[in-house]
Amino acid sequence: MYRLRISFTCLCAYLPRRDEVLVVIPDGSKGMGMGMAMSGGDQGQGESQMAEAIPPHVPVIELDPAHLSPQSQVKPDLFFRRPGSCRDWGLVFLTGNDVRLDPEPSGAPTLRQGRAPMSDAPASSAEAEDFSWIAEIAKLDPAAGIMDPACVTSGTDADGRVAARITLHGGTLGAQLVAEANGGAPIVFDWRDKDKDPPPDYSQALAAGAAYDVTVSSAEVALVLTAFDKTVRRLVLSFAGLPIGSGIEILIKNMPLDGILEVSPAMKITVDPDSHFAMYYALSASAPKLAWSPLPREPRTGAPICPGAQFALLE
Repeated sequence: MYRLRISFTCLCAYLPRRDEVLVVIPDGSKGMGMGMAMSGGDQGQGESQMAEAIPPHVPVIELDPAHLSPQSQVKPDLFFRRPGSCRDWGLVFLTGNDVRLDPEPSGAPTLRQGRAPMSDAPASSAEAEDFSWIAEIAKLDPAAGIMDPACVTSGTDADGRVAARITLHGGTLGAQLVAEANGGAPIVFDWRDKDKDPPPDYSQALAAGAAYDVTVSSAEVALVLTAFDKTVRRLVLSFAGLPIGSGIEILIKNMPLDGILEVSPAMKITVDPDSHFAMYYALSASAPKLAWSPLPREPRTGAPICPGAQFALLE
């Protein structure tokens, strides 16, 4: 038996369903200009004023090329080295694909719990894995928290709103990368819209990612990439040469390319609303009455926060 972990980072929307969790990757290829084109909304001058603030996002699979099976039809589109490293990493561009595992477990992933009742931030690493640290759109705007069914339909980009989808079955899914301030304490977030209306009664720590863990009983496991044009390719990972019980981790990121390559220049981090959270509202069945953005109560250590988001679906 082996272990596979898929770590999701940055602009990823999570849709728990009865028999699966669907991870919908918003199309952020136009930066903020895409994200503000919310379902049913007329953005007026706001879009042009904010479009330059958020660079384009690129969805990728990041992996160690040494874990690829010789049988893999998918090879990295790009190799890179992190600053100061002599090790190569591979990137596979994900835009225009629906992804699933093969072999695929049955049933929906178990959402990790452990959060203390009434708490607004985790007090331990175990609590920090609770899935509820992923922001819930419905707690900001119930109607906007319902995902447009068009965004769920495989084989389509939902009129330019969806870059990719990943279907998860079995295993467990929990939060990771809870935003921290200097000293390691979790940051609590409030919410702000551009007109500074009274915020919703929803303040808590937020996670920038999620981790999916599943047991693999065979020596290989594949990610099946079905392009929106129905072309099917297999990215095959191999556990050959690894001890029984060991694991492989791959990362799925949707963020600016310079951030993926870790070549972003140092920046002064300010306590400002994270306006690119509004990109998620492009997936909503109904545009929110107010485009709430998370406002940290203090600066995050190392980089700005890019929280994940939860949706629901009327079924």
